[in-house]
Amino acid sequence: MPPKGKHHAHSEEVRLQIYLARAGIASRRHSEELIAEGRVTVNGETVTAPGTRVRPGTDQVVVDGEPVIEQPTTWIALHKPRGYVTTRIDPYGRKTVYELIPEKYQGLFHVGRLDRDSEGVLLLTNDGELANRMLHPSFGVTKEYWADVEGKPTSDALHQLTEGVEVEGESFRAESVRRLHQVDDNVFRLEVVLREGKKREVRRMLDAVGHPVKRLSRRRFGPISVGELPMGKWRIVPPAELTSVASGNPAKKTRPRNAEGEAVAAPAEAPGGDAPPKRRAPRAEASDRAAGPRAKSGDRPGRRRRGPGSGSGHAAHQPRRRPRAGARSWC
Repeated sequence: MPPKGKHHAHSEEVRLQIYLARAGIASRRHSEELIAEGRVTVNGETVTAPGTRVRPGTDQVVVDGEPVIEQPTTWIALHKPRGYVTTRIDPYGRKTVYELIPEKYQGLFHVGRLDRDSEGVLLLTNDGELANRMLHPSFGVTKEYWADVEGKPTSDALHQLTEGVEVEGESFRAESVRRLHQVDDNVFRLEVVLREGKKREVRRMLDAVGHPVKRLSRRRFGPISVGELPMGKWRIVPPAELTSVASGNPAKKTRPRNAEGEAVAAPAEAPGGDAPPKRRAPRAEASDRAAGPRAKSGDRPGRRRRGPGSGSGHAAHQPRRRPRAGARSWC
């Protein structure tokens, strides 16, 4: 472990890659690469173990010779236009999404990406930990797209997209697909919801069913929607909009729909996707639990079987048990 500076009682230790992600240096995964490459020092010593812990405000962290200053957590939603690439610097001189945001936000990294010919909501942040939740399939964060495609897809084609298609040995599957309306001559708009974010996934899966994409727009990423945000503009995302992802709650399931957009009945599920909890049978009274052998099938429920020779006076020879103090009363 590198030597530490003077510790403050209120300073909480965090893993180095998380600290770098929060400071906007890079995503958590990229921060781990920076550490492994020996480009990070803590209190003057090079560290290569991502699990190294540091105390913000106490330990001095340097990346590539530049001191790291932790920034306040910031999230931006950008309505990306077509013609812009999702990168900070493009070696081919093409326009980048960073030309659309102010200089003070240039240190934010993009959460996922949209290709040059796509438009819609693009998120940028310095919160690497929450960005990882947004991107990792295990958290079930969905993304909604509008895809304008050639030809009118049949119900079978839409069903195939939700069942899964294979393209060049790679599998793609939509969470849900429904046809919205016709937008032009022989061009129809689909709403496609995905849980994963594979490269050019929407375009490739629609090509596979014979409906090439003419225009693609991401309308929602998790809980963040493009809404009324004009093309090429951005807005600050308040923390309240990200609560469902930050708390680890699963994303809301999309109700199954047919090709005409009509809701399809689905088996009832309890919150979290589990089967509805079974109702518990009322607990037996203490006197019943104390009874001897179990009642056989066919006996009336709740009645004790009487042994041979039992009669109306049987109970007089067997004192009734008093309930324990503090025992529950079942009504």
